[in-house]
Amino acid sequence: MEKLREFIENKVSPLASRIAGSRFITCLMSGFSSILGLVLIGSIASLINGFQYFGIAEFLQESGIGSYLSLISTFTNGSISLLLAFTISLSVARRDFDELESRIIALITVISYLIVSPLIQGENGAGVSMQLLGARGMFVSMIFAFIIPAIYLFFIKRNLTIKMPESVPPYVEKSFKSIVPATAIFILAVMIAYGFSMTSYGSIHTFIYTILEKPFKAISGNIHGYILITFLIQLFWFFGIHGGMTFDAIKNTLFTQVALANVAAYGAGEPLENIVTVGFSELAGSGWAQGIGLLICMIFFCKRDDFKTIGKVSMIPQLFKISEPVRFGVPTVFNFTLMIPLLLTQPIIEYIAYFCCKIGILSYPRLASVGNVPVLLSGFLQGGISGVIFQVFAIVLAVLIFLPFVKAYEKQRNEEDKELEI
Repeated sequence: MEKLREFIENKVSPLASRIAGSRFITCLMSGFSSILGLVLIGSIASLINGFQYFGIAEFLQESGIGSYLSLISTFTNGSISLLLAFTISLSVARRDFDELESRIIALITVISYLIVSPLIQGENGAGVSMQLLGARGMFVSMIFAFIIPAIYLFFIKRNLTIKMPESVPPYVEKSFKSIVPATAIFILAVMIAYGFSMTSYGSIHTFIYTILEKPFKAISGNIHGYILITFLIQLFWFFGIHGGMTFDAIKNTLFTQVALANVAAYGAGEPLENIVTVGFSELAGSGWAQGIGLLICMIFFCKRDDFKTIGKVSMIPQLFKISEPVRFGVPTVFNFTLMIPLLLTQPIIEYIAYFCCKIGILSYPRLASVGNVPVLLSGFLQGGISGVIFQVFAIVLAVLIFLPFVKAYEKQRNEEDKELEI
């Protein structure tokens, strides 16, 4: 066991830290987290629009208010590719440029993304399809968000810019400085748009989507792939590595698109088609049910005063999905006595939740993410009354799974205390 610990500390932990701290992962996480509030607002707007209780949905539809309310979702969740093009490229640019120049680069990325997005001709003019501004264009927007700042940096490092006198204000100087690289980037975007228009794909969006569609659908709709990621998150946490920081960017990339499809369907009053989305663990309550179950065991079923104190202090943060007090207070990090329930409770709950969704006794997750909304309320937002009931079940199940292991851990600690007294 000691050799395993040394291997993790010397080999696995440094590698995982490098992955979590890599430019790609940190910029993706920053980009997604920047729009979380907007996604939540759009999701709530869709939730209200499709709320089937007390005749609310019917009133909104008949009064025409619903069509205006849906605009909030359309220009938040429905524009996620455009938002990510800006936020991720801004995060990437900040690594090499100041805030003003980073914003200029982010705007160049957004414009480049729009250039490669085909225009649809209509009676009142032409416009970009909202489908491409939404979830379908996510991969292209993320690719551009990393490539455009790199191209811009290439020009800056080689002084391929327009230089202004020192007396010119910084915002004017940087605007003129961006002209040459921005022009080159726009020309490249035009070439990409024209090049793909000459192919059977018609656009880079269709090309990327066609290539990624099958493997993406296989992963994003697969409960086993989802649970593998959540298992790895817990495994990394066990070894003291922030599992969320390591894998959340990957999880968001794979499961946000199907989540937004559910949001749009729910707002339109249509059946939801996707179970495994970024909101699935929020519906099941699995991510924090295990922490709550562990704390309940410590508060109500253990006699040690330190266990009870840690449980009480950690409970409120845990209800809001803040697990660090549990991870490092109990601690669960490198706690081999609690290793089995820590790794297996969340997958067990999620498999049961998936089965319940399949047989129709648990609603499909209808929002992308509800953030740090507390347990039970998050269940209601994601799945209505069935979501609340399932979260209560998940907590009870977590208590039953953890209880024998927590009692064993308490006994172990008592024996260690006796040895110290001797």
